[in-house]
Amino acid sequence: MIRAAEYEAGDVVLPEGELGKGFCILESGTLEVVRDGKTLTEIDTAGSIFGELSEILSMKRDATIRAKTPAKVRHVEESIADIVTKNPKVSIKLIRTLGRRLFRMNRLVATGLPADKPEQAEASVTGVSLLVVDDQPAIIDQLSEIAERNEWSVQGAGSEAEALSICERSAFTAIIISMALPDDSAVDLRRKLKTNSNVMNTPVVGMIVKGDEAAQTKAIDAGFAECLNKPFDRNKTEATLYEVMQLDSSARYFKQIEDFLFFKLPEVL
Repeated sequence: MIRAAEYEAGDVVLPEGELGKGFCILESGTLEVVRDGKTLTEIDTAGSIFGELSEILSMKRDATIRAKTPAKVRHVEESIADIVTKNPKVSIKLIRTLGRRLFRMNRLVATGLPADKPEQAEASVTGVSLLVVDDQPAIIDQLSEIAERNEWSVQGAGSEAEALSICERSAFTAIIISMALPDDSAVDLRRKLKTNSNVMNTPVVGMIVKGDEAAQTKAIDAGFAECLNKPFDRNKTEATLYEVMQLDSSARYFKQIEDFLFFKLPEVL
């Protein structure tokens, strides 16, 4: 359960001495972490996750978090244990985040100097590339917008011949083909792609108009891995592509930058 709350400057978001559950996400504004009347740090980046250590360490909070400016906060009121059970890969992100914080603090205590960055942070570029085949450029543009949100690259092709030419010199993580291509060429293209060594093992996804059961049946019978419905629902489209490409679905919402973990709320169109 996610509860949205708004705070005015000076309001307490999380009180000291409380045993926490779940975590919080800053949507907007600036928060400050205060102990014994002294400000320790500020939280001012949208998507910042905070308040998770209380539950992870099973310890009461040793500082108060309050609004420095008007702020909006999402309270995730589900236990971290339940969240990790549903998506174990979230635990890896939490462990990495805590490990980086511990590394930085140990270095600071031992030398009094800021810690050098650990060897390898999560890459900002995912390496995921999509080929979208549709004779309507607007459809390619819509999928490009969804892909950009996930740091995926997209190449478009307007015909069967163009798609085959592109795949002769490039490989892709997934290929998306409109079932509305003329002359039943979507099925023919999918068959030909399976003889191309660059993409023969690449999942191929069909695009159909929502409710077109005949097109969906044709796609599945022809060996398409899954179908995307038009008009696109961004969250459903992302979820389908993550599953087809066997990607870590938690990456849709969590992003690690150095020793901080950020959360990206799903958008509603």
